[in-house]
Amino acid sequence: MTAIRQFTQTTRPNRKIVPLHGRNGFEQLTIRWNQLISRLAHMRFYQHPDWYRALFDSALADPDEFLFLTVYDGPDLVGIFPFHIGNVCMLGTTIHTIGLCNHPHMVLADCVIDDSRECTRLIAELARWLHEARPVAWDVLLLDKIPQRSAFYHALCAEPVHPLVPNVTGSSAHVSTESEEAALGPVSGSFKRNLRRLAKRAEETAPLRYEVCHTLPELDLAFRQFLRVEASGWKGACGIGTAIAQDETLVSFYRELMQRFGARGQCIINRLIYGDEVVASQFGLLVGGALNILKIGYSEDHGWFAPGNLAMERTIRWCCARPDVYELSFVTCPSWSHLWKARQETVASFRIFNPSVKGLLLRTGLQTKRWYAKWHHRSDTTEQRADPSPTDAPEKQGADHLDAPASRINSAKAGKS
Repeated sequence: MTAIRQFTQTTRPNRKIVPLHGRNGFEQLTIRWNQLISRLAHMRFYQHPDWYRALFDSALADPDEFLFLTVYDGPDLVGIFPFHIGNVCMLGTTIHTIGLCNHPHMVLADCVIDDSRECTRLIAELARWLHEARPVAWDVLLLDKIPQRSAFYHALCAEPVHPLVPNVTGSSAHVSTESEEAALGPVSGSFKRNLRRLAKRAEETAPLRYEVCHTLPELDLAFRQFLRVEASGWKGACGIGTAIAQDETLVSFYRELMQRFGARGQCIINRLIYGDEVVASQFGLLVGGALNILKIGYSEDHGWFAPGNLAMERTIRWCCARPDVYELSFVTCPSWSHLWKARQETVASFRIFNPSVKGLLLRTGLQTKRWYAKWHHRSDTTEQRADPSPTDAPEKQGADHLDAPASRINSAKAGKS
């Protein structure tokens, strides 16, 4: 277990930072954490304490490796920073890190900041406090998988921290579901006609129906069916073996999410049923007005009528019919999201280095590495332009292409409560 200095330091009048560590610290914080997120204008699923509880209870993450930094403005809790403590060995040197949880199944991350309060320079104060109070040894603060509409992104852009090294790493796709026209209007007419043709083709041999499960009794069965469908194709044991069912820890994690969010009606498992067989399923969390699709699965044996696309179309229509759902989020930016003309939100990583000698050397090394990579890429591009020989194929826009940055959502669903 990492030794944590129980140290409280005032950063400015009426503001203080209090560290809490491990499982005990998490349990002490849970009630106040829930009170804080209830005040947020737009809360996301990965800001909820039940997200972290599922990580801990499934053993996907060790709570003893977490440091929860709580920020108070007078008596009021205004910020929670759930940081993972780790080490990286590089060139024979141990680099001590603090950062947001970076597990492969935690694809987005954020802190929690009370957006009804004035919290300028909060990140800068936090970095300075970590340097001066030194609750744990650290050389670099790793802030990965931060979406553009997050509290962390907003705070870092409002008051840049030095020394800070940002980097765009990807994007998150989403569809506005304020109306069917907004959601499906931009979708290609030929694609929609093809979906209708495939649905009609399937219904010629067996009934096709779509069901939404959101209560715990029905979620239990739907979850088992979802696991079977997701493991039935290339993700399963006969493929690359990344299906959830191939890892008991992952099964436990998603079951914890189902039970904890499902107890509040916030876990949604959708099923497309062909005859009596589930041929496509989606596991999602309905939080803060957005249905977030965490995992999808479909039967490759029924690929002749594209059950995954048929299920997604019905999910979009279901969201549009709900007055409390303004967005369908794909969470990541899968290659097929372009079919639905999804908007894209920048996802970035940030590095805040300890202003120590070691931290400054690491910052210089990272900047030099990135400069060299950029220079090398520019040199290669120049050589390619000078080469008169044709390329093998035209360059294609990949799934990680970034459109214009998405704006922060700040309006309720038009005409609906």
